[in-house]
Amino acid sequence: MTNGAERVAGFVRGPDDFEMVEDLALPYNHMGATITDAVLQAGLRYETVVWPRVQHVMTIPAAATTSGFLAVLRERGGEEVVHWTHPVKLGRMEAVAELFIAECIETEPDLRTWLCGDRAAGDGADAACSANITKLAAVHGIGPKTIDYFRILCGVQDTAAIDTHLTRFLEQAGVNVSGYEQARAVIAGAAAELGVSAARLDHSIWTYMSKAGRTW
Repeated sequence: MTNGAERVAGFVRGPDDFEMVEDLALPYNHMGATITDAVLQAGLRYETVVWPRVQHVMTIPAAATTSGFLAVLRERGGEEVVHWTHPVKLGRMEAVAELFIAECIETEPDLRTWLCGDRAAGDGADAACSANITKLAAVHGIGPKTIDYFRILCGVQDTAAIDTHLTRFLEQAGVNVSGYEQARAVIAGAAAELGVSAARLDHSIWTYMSKAGRTW
């Protein structure tokens, strides 16, 4: 694990055009934008498809809380609120919002506590968070990467959301991992080696690999 993290850190230092992005401007303080971003991002081009829709949702003040977002989504429809018509992801947004409302999550700080707990509270908080993550994972289409992305969107810096860009970067660095959790641990270890947060390294690698010619 340590060798893999060191190898990734060395690989990051290699290319002249690899740039460490600025600290992420998160959270949005707008749960409609947070849910839209997390649900839409899988399998879609972020810059041209997801981000413009997140920006649009952020222009709707009534959608800033979870219950407000669900209300305007149902009243106005996905085409007006999210500029999206496909029922699968719209249904997923509603399912996530319904879960959050049932769990009294109206803001990103609420979500952060629900997902990550109060670390000073010890094992009891960890168990509660584990149970909460299981509830979120039970929503169809929500996997480990999206859960970690929700963490990042609500301001958590010590995790990474492993997608195809980061997986490809690990491969190019010559690091073999056995699954999602090990990949996340390697990125977190490399971030520590580099003196940055895991979320910042995640986004820096994602930005680097998103450039033309660096993906599969």
